[in-house]
Amino acid sequence: MSEITIPTAVLDACVLYPAPMRDTLLCFAEQRLYIPQWSDIITDEWTHNLLKNRTDLDEKRINRTVGFMSYFFPLANVMNFDHHIPGIELPDSNDRHVVACAIQCEAEIIVTFDLKDFPVEELEKFGIIPQHPDDFICNLIENLSYENNNMDNLYYYGISFRL
Repeated sequence: MSEITIPTAVLDACVLYPAPMRDTLLCFAEQRLYIPQWSDIITDEWTHNLLKNRTDLDEKRINRTVGFMSYFFPLANVMNFDHHIPGIELPDSNDRHVVACAIQCEAEIIVTFDLKDFPVEELEKFGIIPQHPDDFICNLIENLSYENNNMDNLYYYGISFRL
């Protein structure tokens, strides 16, 4: 029997910002289909933008969500990656922290809507690929091991797919 490799993925702020996408990605992580990673900078970015754009939400409620994320994924917050930043070249230098985070936690994937901001040529130097969340989710589904009933668990949690 072959060993199953669980990928590690850094979730960019843009995929954590929308609640449905955040919930879907974290539900897959809860099923141990991948290891989610982020940083305080990523968390600050999506929470700041959410509070700025959604005046109907209050900071206490968003902080509660962040607290739950930290509770259920206690090893997800990556630290001490600043030393990687100078060696990274991106179209927007403000995104280098995402790649540095991925390098530090040895992630194979950065999940982002902003693929143009993470050129494949630059990321492949570090063994990282950028993926749109749709592609990332489809790849996770394709790689499901039916032997361990992950598909049944996903249905239980209300995730249904039309494949």
